[in-house]
Amino acid sequence: PISSLPPTPSIPSIPSLPPRPSLPSTPSIPSIPSLPPRPSLPSMPPLPPIPCKLPSRESENSFQKLK
Repeated sequence: PISSLPPTPSIPSIPSLPPRPSLPSTPSIPSIPSLPPRPSLPSMPPLPPIPCKLPSRESENSFQKLK
């Protein structure tokens, strides 16, 4: 490294440019009031378990016996 060069003094932020005022970005669009937050749809109530097999003859007989 060339030691003869003095370290460049930290450049002060250029004063001529005032900090640019943050442009008001398009105002944050408020959530459209007409639409209320959609309530989480209740998951469909669990269907009662559908007996996939018709009652066997045996159960029918037992029902008849109960009668």
